[in-house]
Amino acid sequence: MVYNKRIVSLFFVIFIISFGILYSCYEQHALSECNKESKAIIVDKYRIRSRGYFMKYEYFVDGKKYSTSESLSSKREVEHFLFGDTIDIFYNCKDHSISRFADKESD
Repeated sequence: MVYNKRIVSLFFVIFIISFGILYSCYEQHALSECNKESKAIIVDKYRIRSRGYFMKYEYFVDGKKYSTSESLSSKREVEHFLFGDTIDIFYNCKDHSISRFADKESD
């Protein structure tokens, strides 16, 4: 019985990781198909232990507010930005909730 629980747990972890990777690929593909440039405002910066540094930003499309977070590679990169700073982003033409920093779009 313990063996079965471990197998189920392993499959669950693999599923969650696979879902995250596939969703990230979907977002990149969606942005490469159709994107528009916009401005966003930094509203939060934070660190998740063992996951890295993140920056939350908000932007408006057709009067609707969208909010998302994006990971940054280093603490130095996070410290470069201040709360309330305006940054350039790209968002998907069809699903406006999908966005990326403008300088990361070329990755």
